[in-house]
Amino acid sequence: MVYDITRIVGDLMNKKAFTLMELLAVVILLAILTAMATGAYYAYLNKSREESFKMAEKTFMNDVQNAYADCLSGADNNFCNSHPDFGYQDEIIYLKELISTGYSERIKSPYNTDSYCDEDLSYIRVTTSNVSANNQDISYQVCLVCGDKKSSTCSN
Repeated sequence: MVYDITRIVGDLMNKKAFTLMELLAVVILLAILTAMATGAYYAYLNKSREESFKMAEKTFMNDVQNAYADCLSGADNNFCNSHPDFGYQDEIIYLKELISTGYSERIKSPYNTDSYCDEDLSYIRVTTSNVSANNQDISYQVCLVCGDKKSSTCSN
């Protein structure tokens, strides 16, 4: 079998290739898709951080409620001893105090995973109203401070 070299070279020369305009269009389309994907990713990331922050606020509030339940049941511990009227008068409970008495753990910042929320500035304001033998309304105002981000209910 003999190959005709001119025929093979001629066939290769007749192959169609992409033009510069077609390549440019593909590159621009890829750039647009990448920009859209990046924007969507950062929106998703911010939303998940906000949700994590809200979950941290709820965890903080649950820790205070657990401490309150223990104090109501007559627990004799450092937290209940330092708050003998807990549930009968307004109180401010700091995260640092809950951690030191074992009711809470340090809360990782959703915005910077290398740091924790500020234990000295994070607090819950516990407000009681309608206190009677059978009725008691308690509200919890959470102020969680994690770096630059803090709860919307913080007073300062």
